Amino acid sequence: MANYRNYEVPEYGTLKERLAASTAQFADRPAFREKADGVWREKTYREYGEDVNALGTELLAHGVRISWRRASAASGLSSRA
Repeated sequence: MANYRNYEVPEYGTLKERLAASTAQFADRPAFREKADGVWREKTYREYGEDVNALGTELLAHGVRISWRRASAASGLSSRA
């Protein structure tokens, strides 16, 4: 774990792992809120995690593939930030 301003921050290898950990830890807490048609709506971490997983599943079903190594090398990013 890394320390950041009095907080211990777990180190996860991928964005998927980070989302899964947040979903498990904060499942019923609001992940974000948005105002639509004058009404504030919130989405919990569980709902957000489900939406992200559904999107990923649909992208894979439609043949979208990415090699993280190729994408990260091309952008100058590391797969382990």
